[in-house]
Amino acid sequence: MKKKAVWAVLVFAGIIAGSGGVFAADISSVVRGNSAFSADLFSRIAASKPDENIFFSPHSISVALAMTYAGAGGRTAEQIASVMHFQGGNEELHGGFEALAAVLEQKKGDCRLEIANALWGQEDYPFLQDYIGLIDTYYGGGFRTVNFKEKKEEARRAINEWAAAKTSGKVRELLKPDILNELTRLVLTNAIYFRGNWAARFDPEQTTAAPFHVRPGETTEVQMMHRTGVFKFAEIDGVELLEMPYEGDELSMVVLLPGITA
Repeated sequence: MKKKAVWAVLVFAGIIAGSGGVFAADISSVVRGNSAFSADLFSRIAASKPDENIFFSPHSISVALAMTYAGAGGRTAEQIASVMHFQGGNEELHGGFEALAAVLEQKKGDCRLEIANALWGQEDYPFLQDYIGLIDTYYGGGFRTVNFKEKKEEARRAINEWAAAKTSGKVRELLKPDILNELTRLVLTNAIYFRGNWAARFDPEQTTAAPFHVRPGETTEVQMMHRTGVFKFAEIDGVELLEMPYEGDELSMVVLLPGITA
C-alpha cells in the first residue's frame, strides 16, 4: 500500500487587481487559461513518464508561448490559442499577462518573486518593430541582438549569463551546447525566481531520517522535516490537500496527495 504521487503547487493569492488599465477580469481569464493548460500538460507528462518525478513551471511555459503567439498568425496562432487556452484579443490577453506579472511581483513580506523575459535576435535580421514593441510593452522583454550565424557559442553564453543573473545563479545553463545553430534567428527566454520563508518555520532539530516512496516498489531514506501545527486541509474526491503559507500570507505551497491504492 503506497501513496501514488505527491504534487506540490505554488499558489498565488490575492490576484484581484490589474495594472495598465487591465481589469481583474482580464487577469482571471489568464489565470483560468494557465490553470487549464497546467492540468493538461501535467496529465500528458505524467502519462508519458509514469515512474518519474516531474517538476516544471507552467507559468514560464505560458509566458513563453504567449510571446510566441504574439508573433504568430493563421493556423499556427489558432493552434497555440487552443492548446494554451488563450482567450480574448491581443490587448486583453497580453494586457492580462502584464497585469498578472505586476501583481505577482509585488512585495509579499520577505518573499521574493521575480519574472524576467527577453528576446535574442540575429543582428542582421529584419524583425517587425511592432512585434518587438509589443513584447517590450506587455512582457518587459528587452530585445538584444546576437550573432547566431558566426558566434553561436558566444550568443549561448550571453543567454546563459542572463538566466543566471535573473535566477540568482540557480539556473546557470539554460541553453545546452549545440542547441543553437547558424539558422537560429530568434530565442525567447523566460525566467522565474522565487525565494521565501515559511510563515511557520520548521525546527532543524526536528529533521530526521524517514522512508520516501520514490515510485511504486522503490523506497529510499531521506532527511524529512517535521512540524506540528494548524494548517488549512481538505479532502476532495479522494485527494488530500494541505496549504502551507509563506511569510506575508499571500503566497502558499499546496501539497496534493492522492489516496492510498493497492
